[in-house]
Amino acid sequence: MIKILNGIHETVAYDSLSGLKLYHNHETENYPVHWHTAVEIILPMRGEYTVIIDGAPHTFYEGDIWITPPVRFTS
Repeated sequence: MIKILNGIHETVAYDSLSGLKLYHNHETENYPVHWHTAVEIILPMRGEYTVIIDGAPHTFYEGDIWITPPVRFTS
């Protein structure tokens, strides 16, 4: 679930734990192309999950762990 999306930049809205947001997704969702400065960890609990990265599909299965590092832009 993306709450704050400006173009393709997602701003992660942290809840009560500063710097940590847990999202236990039970729904099938198609997320738009986006990036954020937070690390993202995906762990399918059952079935499979496909992520498109730079136009290429990557499918993960139950028990796999995918870690997306944060994007940092400097000027």
